[in-house]
Amino acid sequence: MAVIVAREAVEAQRWAQALREQGIDAQAFEGMHVRPTLAPAEAQALAKELSSVFAVMAVSANAVRAFWQPVLKVFSSSVQVFSSFDAIFSIAPGLQHWATGPGTAAALRELGVPQNAITLPDANGEQDSEALWEALGPTLHVMPPKAQVWVLRGADADGGTGRPWFADRLRESGCRVQEHLVYRRELPQFSAEQIAWVNQSLERADTWVFANGHVLSHIVASAKPSAQALKSAQVRCTHPRIAELATRLGFQRVYAKSLGPSVQDWVASLESST
Repeated sequence: MAVIVAREAVEAQRWAQALREQGIDAQAFEGMHVRPTLAPAEAQALAKELSSVFAVMAVSANAVRAFWQPVLKVFSSSVQVFSSFDAIFSIAPGLQHWATGPGTAAALRELGVPQNAITLPDANGEQDSEALWEALGPTLHVMPPKAQVWVLRGADADGGTGRPWFADRLRESGCRVQEHLVYRRELPQFSAEQIAWVNQSLERADTWVFANGHVLSHIVASAKPSAQALKSAQVRCTHPRIAELATRLGFQRVYAKSLGPSVQDWVASLESST
């Protein structure tokens, strides 16, 4: 049995490699392209405003990279720093970083952001906006009045930007919220060879990992899997909402498992269901 990680290229490769290091036969499948959209002039303007921001919430690791990489370039020639976080600290020393899950937090740590500056959901629960909101409970009670919070997110090719739930809760709490679209998600056109490979993989009962409902829907619409494929393949989803979608699409062996802080939990989960 092989495990196929269907995600954006960087994250798919990251997770496939981590699974291989644990002895799992894992492959990456690029189910989505991510195109950063923050122009240099916009990055410059946002960098100038950072000192007045209380917290930056990123919905994904892609959002972290698409926002901070161009923003940090603004300071690379004018501020002598020893790490990316030194630049962030020089701009906004009290800035808080809010992450929806361990992948997002890992992308922040790669910039040099210390763990104690990052808030993310409890590792044993769901990894989503609702769980992050719960984790922020103590912080929400001590935020200054009308605190400014930025929400970094992506847009789909059709203009959709995901659920506004988190931003709405912040506004209800009196925060001044700015939502910044920093990347675009694009669904690839698969070749005939790729579609044939997908169907073969599904029919031989490989395990497919999905962290995005659009990717799942696009692969099913493109490959048009047979009834046997829908019955045989095992689908692992990182959130119950994606698992519900997989079931509606006809898959019969569907499991929901949050990504969690380490890949070891996923290895145990994969082994227990085979």
